[in-house]
Amino acid sequence: MDTSHWLEDAEREEQQKRLRPLREGARIQDKIHRVKENYEANHALYEEFVQQMT
Repeated sequence: MDTSHWLEDAEREEQQKRLRPLREGARIQDKIHRVKENYEANHALYEEFVQQMT
């Protein structure tokens, strides 16, 4: 049987809702950083590929 109080559950849920955008933002920033690193390491190949496509 769950003995936690309904108010504690509601507060915990609200805290998770407030933190969710921060976690999402951090995840997106991490992806942007990894894409930037990948481009910096491979930009010559990328540019050559794009030129072949046009």
